[in-house]
Amino acid sequence: MKNLILLLFLFTYTISFSQTKKDRFENTVDLFIYQFNESEYDDVFNTFSSSLQKEMTLEKLTPLLKSLQNEKGDIKESVFYKYKLGWASFKTYFERDSSMLKIKLDRDYKISGLNFSDLGKKINSVKKTISSDIIQKSAPDVKTPDTIAIVDSKKEIDIVNKTTPELVKAIIPLKKSNLNLPFREEWTVASGGDTFNENIHLNNKAQKNAFDFVITDENGKTFKTDGKTNTDYYAFGKEIIAPANAKVIMVVDGIPDNDPGVLNPMFMPGNTVILQTENKDFLFLSHFKQNSISVRVGESVIKNQLLGLSGNSGYSSEAHLHFHIQNRADMIKGIGIKAFFKDIIVNNIEKTNYSPLKGEILKNK
Repeated sequence: MKNLILLLFLFTYTISFSQTKKDRFENTVDLFIYQFNESEYDDVFNTFSSSLQKEMTLEKLTPLLKSLQNEKGDIKESVFYKYKLGWASFKTYFERDSSMLKIKLDRDYKISGLNFSDLGKKINSVKKTISSDIIQKSAPDVKTPDTIAIVDSKKEIDIVNKTTPELVKAIIPLKKSNLNLPFREEWTVASGGDTFNENIHLNNKAQKNAFDFVITDENGKTFKTDGKTNTDYYAFGKEIIAPANAKVIMVVDGIPDNDPGVLNPMFMPGNTVILQTENKDFLFLSHFKQNSISVRVGESVIKNQLLGLSGNSGYSSEAHLHFHIQNRADMIKGIGIKAFFKDIIVNNIEKTNYSPLKGEILKNK
């Protein structure tokens, strides 16, 4: 039976690993959406390849993105559509419009091409070259084209007259973070980031931006003595707190904690709390200690309120906290959202609106 489980795991991992490129594009788009919605155009520019930065300077990029945002609003959702000839396409829904976002990455995973085009019916397509007199106008005076193409060695914008745009309902609000880390004291990121070397969850659509947090000592070990009991692990029994004001929509408690090194595949999240924020984001916190959860379904919690204690329940080999955000409560159908924490200290350096990476040591400011 154990061999069968191992074979299934290896098979699943092999199939999922073929999605690495798609995952990389999705993570890049997630970051672009966050930076775009926060008007952080400098940060968008810094994700461009060096050759694209030469073609599309920050002085050119800023008024284009600003006018796009003024006309269409924030981006609410972006869904992968297809990959073709080096370009990944995403159906992208703004507050007042919808577009097809196409993105191209170089070998260093920097953006080497970026294109927005109308999702509606395209007619009377013409081309117009970017000129310095257009670029130098302030954002309100720049008419946003229906297609913006920003590509290495191509200084052109497609302008398409379109029919009535498809209006969409806001689905995933991506605003400036107001999240705290979901724990007290100092913890270490065991898994988290945008590559498979950093993040073991990247092949899961809902958990692609997940974190696993542990507590380590000065030698980087997660346990004392021989690590054979849960109480040997520094994270076991530590307080887990609400990262934001939210409503409790699901609680699973009562699942026994595993012995270290033993996994429970029957209910992989183990003891779990799911919170729904005012922005309709769903925060998943998993692997609590058995019978330690102190909140109930329907209860409203405030930031930093105690939720329960860290444990080793579910598909967990040692005491740790699993945390991720997604756009719906269903773990099968949900799409992961990148988590940014508002004011935290990372490796003794203060960070604002930061998404941690594997190996970093964190605490709330």
